[in-house]
Amino acid sequence: GSVYWLEDLKATPEQLRKLADHGLWPASGYDARRRAEGFNCFVFSTY
Repeated sequence: GSVYWLEDLKATPEQLRKLADHGLWPASGYDARRRAEGFNCFVFSTY
């Protein structure tokens, strides 16, 4: 996998929750096989 960090993120907790809940794919869904493999899966953490 890859690791990325965001240094000057301007987003509210609500916006981040929406991103975490819905991911980076459209509401109509994405390729189910890719999604099952973890494609566009991410984890947020503070440092």
